[in-house]
Amino acid sequence: MGLFHALKRKPLHPSGSAGTAASVAPSAQQWWHCPRCTLVNPITAIRCNACEGTKAELDRQIKPQQLQLRQRPQKLPQQSVSQSEPVKFNDFEAEVEACGLKEDWGQKRLRELFGVFDIDGNGVIDMPEFEKSVGQLTKMLAALQGKGATAGPPVDAKASHTQLMTSLGAVPEVAFYPAKGKAPTFFGDAAKAVPFKNRHGKIVSWGYTTDFAPFEKIIWPMFKGLKEGTMAVEAGITLKCYTPEDERTPEWAAVAKDKALAIKVAKDISLSFWTTVLATVSVQGWRAQWMLMVLYLILVSYPMCAELYLHALNGGPACNSEIGFIRTVMRGLGFERGWDGEFNAGDKFTIFYWRKERPGGAESFTVWLIVHHDPDDISVAQIGRLLHPKSTHATAPNLKRTAVVSAPVTDGRGERADERLNAALGKALKMMEERVKETGFEDADDDASSDDDDDDE
Repeated sequence: MGLFHALKRKPLHPSGSAGTAASVAPSAQQWWHCPRCTLVNPITAIRCNACEGTKAELDRQIKPQQLQLRQRPQKLPQQSVSQSEPVKFNDFEAEVEACGLKEDWGQKRLRELFGVFDIDGNGVIDMPEFEKSVGQLTKMLAALQGKGATAGPPVDAKASHTQLMTSLGAVPEVAFYPAKGKAPTFFGDAAKAVPFKNRHGKIVSWGYTTDFAPFEKIIWPMFKGLKEGTMAVEAGITLKCYTPEDERTPEWAAVAKDKALAIKVAKDISLSFWTTVLATVSVQGWRAQWMLMVLYLILVSYPMCAELYLHALNGGPACNSEIGFIRTVMRGLGFERGWDGEFNAGDKFTIFYWRKERPGGAESFTVWLIVHHDPDDISVAQIGRLLHPKSTHATAPNLKRTAVVSAPVTDGRGERADERLNAALGKALKMMEERVKETGFEDADDDASSDDDDDDE
């Protein structure tokens, strides 16, 4: 938004409002890339919105060429104006000339273009008009080019996976039980054991800014039952699926064909779509709130769910450390580790999973962590199939749940990555609900069940 963001070019005509060349200000940097976490921040931001480093500190300690600041070309002198000051035609004309398009845009054509932005036709373009017009033009151009408005250069998923696993390293081993006579410190210790690359490129503790002690007294005893396998699971319909002759029991067959129940279960999965992604990451204590939400997801899902699907989007060091914290906690809680960062080249994601047996005849509790590398690569259809309920998952204690647990605010292209991730998962849930309305439970007939069993093998 060169016309409004901070500066306006000197008009071509004497009737303009610009001063002399001696009084004008140099071109301003519109954005700065944080070299620590790669987040694109507006130039007005004093502190990085993801890793909390201040721009002043970065200016002092990072070489200028590492900042990768986006600049507008300085072809004409400029004059500082308020963001809210309207733009007249002569200012608009000056911008076009500065971009080297003067020969291509005659007066008539240029005035027609000015009219596109001047929505109310009052001879000036204000900020709301400009933003609305840019959004409309972006969508129109994307449609004409045959791709989405958010399209950009593709992410190398394999390279992103390698970066993630390199940054994670080995899983830290943290003692769950405190020393005799000491207060529990497991969750705080887990956070501190996770490595984190700071803005100076030095590996430090991820949890160094967080005081977790006030929560440990309340949370640790709750997880003690989960750790030791004594936490009660919710009572529900635990179906005996097969007879000794390997045939479906009548009870299971009746539930499997109950389409109304299947629709209700699918709706409940969508209504329970949670997120732990925080927007106020500039607040120093955000790690404590994030950790509490992730731990709460695990804690409340254990008694009632057989499967918990956690989705993340790979980002900078802060996002990598969030994934590292989950790995460390799952190990400390005694979960059996399955895949630890397996890369799926076809679907372009990295997958982790952990499993823990539960008492009372309930299915084992499995936690899946799927790390996507680009929202544009998310297979909506595949996630929809993963969440499609089976009759054996119709009630507690064997439900399915899903959540978003980690995502950068913006990606390397300066686009809202978290919103695109949420939108893709939302579409997958909607697709799953529509499919359930047509087919019912995934195992509604013997053939579907048999095919699914073959796939699992």
